Amino acid sequence: MEIRRIESPTNQRVIQATKLHKKKGREELGRFIAEGVRLAEMAESYAEVDYVFVTEKCMAGERADTLVKRFLDKEVPVFVVSENILRKVTATDTPQGIAAIVKMRDEAMMSVLGNDGNLACIAVLDGVQDPGNAGTVIRNADAAGCTGVIFLKGSVDPFGDKVVRSSMGSLFTIPVINDVTVCELRDFASEYGIQIFASALDENAEEYFSANLAVPALFVFGNEGSGISSDVLEASDHILYIPMAGHAESLNVSAASAVILFEALKARMK
Repeated sequence: MEIRRIESPTNQRVIQATKLHKKKGREELGRFIAEGVRLAEMAESYAEVDYVFVTEKCMAGERADTLVKRFLDKEVPVFVVSENILRKVTATDTPQGIAAIVKMRDEAMMSVLGNDGNLACIAVLDGVQDPGNAGTVIRNADAAGCTGVIFLKGSVDPFGDKVVRSSMGSLFTIPVINDVTVCELRDFASEYGIQIFASALDENAEEYFSANLAVPALFVFGNEGSGISSDVLEASDHILYIPMAGHAESLNVSAASAVILFEALKARMK
């Protein structure tokens, strides 16, 4: 397969890609955008790529040139475009030179259970709205050996441009399930014998390092401002808090997830 060129911003593939900036378009087309060499490399290794846009300047680099050749070897269409067209595709002021249009995986809830013999350890986002926080939680979950990530309804879309970039490629290597209701989460936990741990400042909460985390677990992290919803608190088996030794009242949700998920990793390793 040979590289082709797109000159017009009204080309149908360009128009299709611009629809992916909105959740409705991503759901309709079953695609999302992975921008930059690193994310395009992860997509090439772990996902099914529909087609690729690249600039001549980017392709002049050895790393990008090698990546483009790998896409062509897999018969993935590659289109050379101008900086202006790529800016339209990626919706960023300074695009990183390459963008892959990636097909969404049809993940079942069971995919977050992990492999047989491993304890299920699942990060759950409840109303988290900041894309940077959401992407970092996915990255933290991947680094801490979690078996999956669940986004409850009302959270930011995990396949949005900024979330994908913030995940630094972890979105491709760990199962991510979107738009799950609290009832579905509770029923799932009950069916598979998974305990729900909610991270919240609550009078019934226990210190996170005192709890037994070496069990099949769902760890829920709440909205940046309002915290975990009352429905989730009612469905939880345990409520955890992170004690503060200094003057800070709380941690950023992505930082809190790192603290608790790595404590869970420590418990499982023991």
